[in-house]
Amino acid sequence: GVRAGETDATGLFVLEAPGPEVNSCRIGLEGVPPCVLPGWSTEFLMHINRSAKCTQVNLQVSCMLWVFYTLPEEEDEEYSIQKSMQKGMVWVCADSKQVPDEALPLRGLLDFNTPESILQLDG
Repeated sequence: GVRAGETDATGLFVLEAPGPEVNSCRIGLEGVPPCVLPGWSTEFLMHINRSAKCTQVNLQVSCMLWVFYTLPEEEDEEYSIQKSMQKGMVWVCADSKQVPDEALPLRGLLDFNTPESILQLDG
């Protein structure tokens, strides 16, 4: 395909209208991991509605978060048994490469402070 351009700061990109003989347009995205896009696909087929003044395509992009905790570093065996039940560090990251091997799953609720945005962590 031909590179058409980039989105603006709000994520909007306006395509020039193709000729009247064209009924669809193939759209490819670069620089976006497929795992955050619908169907894990970076290519989409947009059907052009000639009766509408404007055809708009909205793509929902997921925000992948890894939520886990790590235990405090061990000093000795007795310390480890006592403290591992009391303390730990909770982490949130947006890149799976940042999750250490010693990460442990969490059980609970992650609240983004809106009614529809409470996420249950199932451990």
